[in-house]
Amino acid sequence: MTDIRSGDWAERFAPAALVPYIRLARLDRPIGTWLLLFPGWWAIALAAPGWPDWRLMALFGVGAVVMREPSHFSGYSWRWARRCC
Repeated sequence: MTDIRSGDWAERFAPAALVPYIRLARLDRPIGTWLLLFPGWWAIALAAPGWPDWRLMALFGVGAVVMREPSHFSGYSWRWARRCC
């Protein structure tokens, strides 16, 4: 039994060859990215003298996605290694 919804954006818009990797990286479930991203954006907004620089906001957006994904890959590989051997 799975909790993955059929017909979500990953199945509709992504190429079929990329769907397993999107699922592995959990890009179809963005809550972890939001939990990393919003405090960073909030801190940038509080520290900026006016409107925050959009490049810095974009950098934090990319960083939230990039830093979230290695934890999923390492967690899956650790569980696989424990089951395997």
